[in-house]
Amino acid sequence: MDEFFGRRTVGVDAEESRRLQNSLVDANVLHHIADTFTADLESPFFNGIKVFYGGQPGKVQAENRVNGERHEAGSAALAAMDLPEPNAFTMVRAYALLLPMPEDGTEPPYPPARLDLTHTRACGCGNQPA
Repeated sequence: MDEFFGRRTVGVDAEESRRLQNSLVDANVLHHIADTFTADLESPFFNGIKVFYGGQPGKVQAENRVNGERHEAGSAALAAMDLPEPNAFTMVRAYALLLPMPEDGTEPPYPPARLDLTHTRACGCGNQPA
């Protein structure tokens, strides 16, 4: 499985936001919870994964979503990790696009794709060449 991973942190304290974000990165969260959801990846192309962790002290939420749907086993695994509780309202959202890779090491069977960025007068968008 190949992945692209991005994250976003929001909170009332910039230092606390960095601390919590760094804690999730250092804990390698996606690696630790992946076994709970990889069997549920439906698309042979891209699968979207979202990790949410945070809240306020004493009221922390942990959620894992696979292709937009809450994944209970992934959410439970995330909640069970020994992640630090925020000291002030802070939430971290992380996103990944997972690409399934064949177990035999061959190239993935992705369909050919073509992105045509040329415009014709017929398209009517106004971006046609002069």
